[in-house]
Amino acid sequence: RCAALLTACAMVTTLKGGYRPEKGFIHFPIRLKKEFINRGGEVIFGTSVTKILTENGSACGVELEDGRQIRSKYLVSTADTKVTFEKLLGMDILEQADKNYCQKVREAKMSPSSIAIHIGLDNEINISDYGVDGAYNVITTGRATHKELFNLWEQNILLTSDEKFHFAVYSPALITGGKPNLIIHVVPVPYSYWTGLRRDNYQKYLTEKQKVAQFYIDKVERYLIPDLRKHITMIDVSTPATYARYIGSPTGSNYDMMPVPENFGKNRLKVCTPVKNLFLPKFSHGIWPSVQAGLQIADMISGGKIMNGNSSCI
Repeated sequence: RCAALLTACAMVTTLKGGYRPEKGFIHFPIRLKKEFINRGGEVIFGTSVTKILTENGSACGVELEDGRQIRSKYLVSTADTKVTFEKLLGMDILEQADKNYCQKVREAKMSPSSIAIHIGLDNEINISDYGVDGAYNVITTGRATHKELFNLWEQNILLTSDEKFHFAVYSPALITGGKPNLIIHVVPVPYSYWTGLRRDNYQKYLTEKQKVAQFYIDKVERYLIPDLRKHITMIDVSTPATYARYIGSPTGSNYDMMPVPENFGKNRLKVCTPVKNLFLPKFSHGIWPSVQAGLQIADMISGGKIMNGNSSCI
């Protein structure tokens, strides 16, 4: 048996009024789930993993928040890296297995969070006229702005300035079909401000979400889609606090560890962790790298039956 420890591989926002894409990525995990169940697997909802179980230095299962224990020969964690080791496994266990690997985990730099503004549009607008069918259409005041935003992110500061901004716009509906829609993606966005605001003053949190959404909608209307507001029928906004809740990341990190030099080379965390039979398929941003990571782990577990033994533990 192989237990998959999943908080969420990707967050899917269900939009009110039927603006959810008709096709696209969401169907891939749905098909995986169906095949997994057909082959005797079980998908458990409504509970969380609270502990990775170990015996004699080897992972042997998980404990759920309701107290149930699921035993397995292998364990694959796609949970946040820090959560996997610091909360679920325990750094003492990891340090006992490999002090060097443990130190890498402590020093791992997590990627930033973001704000995603999902917009539903009426049928009076032909969204294909505005060049938003690309994967990531960036509206920016320049390369220096993006660098400055990352510097501010490290100081927990979100800049909303008419002189300096950097964000992306795209329309899933142009690829997947369905009602006209638009997504504005803002990154990097600091985590602490939004989670603290949601915790301490929920009404102000909701107000601030809409305020930020209107700031970026204004920029799209000014530089890309004139009269955009006339066609908006609904707006749904996610913040770092949203990501923290739904993907189980303590920092609201969208992409787990940040793809920077400090996390690569000699500092890279191996897929085969020093805790025997515990696998960590990381640095897998996007659907195809994630599939590749899964294939490699399946190859390791099966003794080379998937990729003829060509998988790598690095």
